[in-house]
Amino acid sequence: MTAAPPPIAMSVPEAAQACSLSERQMWRILKAENIPTRKLGRRTLVLYDGLKNYIEGLPQS
Repeated sequence: MTAAPPPIAMSVPEAAQACSLSERQMWRILKAENIPTRKLGRRTLVLYDGLKNYIEGLPQS
């Protein structure tokens, strides 16, 4: 069996849930950190690779 490929993009609520953050916190991070997003109609999509790179660049605990 082959694992499903990672998503290319996700909605802001999905991105927030994936990072264990509130949607409000995710919006703040998206605007402050310039994480790549795209618009599809009224929806804002967060690019998976951009979010992954941001999380991996955070300091280790």
